[in-house]
Amino acid sequence: MLYFLIRPFVRLTFRIFFSKIYLHHLERIPLDRPVLISSNHPSAFLEACLLATHFPGSLHFLVRGDIFINKFIIWLLAQFHLSPIYRFSDGFKNMRANDATFNACYERLNNREIIVVYAEGNTTQEKRLRPIQKGLARIAFGALEKYPDMDLCIVPLGVNYTHPNDFRSEVFVEVGHPIELKPYVEKYKADFNKAVIELTQEVETTMKPLIIHINKDDDLELAEKLWAHNKAAANIRFLPVVERSGDRFATDKKTADTINTLEVEEKIALNQKIDLKGTTHASNLSIKILGPFAFIGILLNGLPLWIGHYISKSKVSRIEFFASVLVGTSMFLYFIYLAIYGLVLRWLGVSLIIGFLVLFLTGFIYLYRRYLIDQEGNKSIKRSGAA
Repeated sequence: MLYFLIRPFVRLTFRIFFSKIYLHHLERIPLDRPVLISSNHPSAFLEACLLATHFPGSLHFLVRGDIFINKFIIWLLAQFHLSPIYRFSDGFKNMRANDATFNACYERLNNREIIVVYAEGNTTQEKRLRPIQKGLARIAFGALEKYPDMDLCIVPLGVNYTHPNDFRSEVFVEVGHPIELKPYVEKYKADFNKAVIELTQEVETTMKPLIIHINKDDDLELAEKLWAHNKAAANIRFLPVVERSGDRFATDKKTADTINTLEVEEKIALNQKIDLKGTTHASNLSIKILGPFAFIGILLNGLPLWIGHYISKSKVSRIEFFASVLVGTSMFLYFIYLAIYGLVLRWLGVSLIIGFLVLFLTGFIYLYRRYLIDQEGNKSIKRSGAA
């Protein structure tokens, strides 16, 4: 129940936090059959929230078991369709609890539900696909073992952030073609372990084209410069926030693939050649006119985000959890802030309609002015010349 109640609010929060959400080929995820989605996992709970709020159907997620620390947390996470998967490091006793999770997965799949599995096995914030673990294949074959007639498929999916911890960054979600499990039925009956290895390899092969992958961290500086040029060359609109195009992803993916093939000397020369000039947006009349209204907007709306950022920066030890805590905390604080804001308006004798209209309208102006400033920066990069 909570899953569906909170989903519209989380969806709105994402459309404020991200400047663009690109959802490409969501139609490849079948709605009329059991599906295992194989996703990468660069940013803790962010992927689950993003998929749950922008996919038309209901999704279930397998997540790390060490966050299921007491009965209340177990109940709460279950309301959001999260089920625990324990690792060897969580202890043998907890590992035994995986049997209950797997059996629940088989039942959901038999009911034609969709389960998201983070196939890399853990979360690490980096721009690459990490080796796919065998757990996904074992779940798939376990479901077929219990329900031999199940028309199960695995859908590969890639989530790619430009800068996941930054307000008004971008995210690309790419969906691949379903992998049919029927060709593997005889294989896993004959040799289970060999079938697991072959299916795992196919999943990894089909996921690679869906993820922006940089082989070496040393190449990220060059990649970021080239991606900035790609963004500057694109025709990016302020609205809508959600777009179904895969063009931006394809361009950045091609850039990453090209970097991975270059020799060291070529990378050094290209890095030295690229110039990302700053922008002087003060001359833009629209930005000047909107300035005072945008200042009011951030003054009225910014407090929950500032507090959320402070909490995330001071309490989060792993970078992978920063954005998740930031988005979740800021959303929760903003609802509290709205209640307090309404009480203050009543105390001051100001119309609630006018007060909230000013709050939301100036907040919208602030976001639009940020967009205009970004566009000025992109124009400056374009004038500097493509790399």
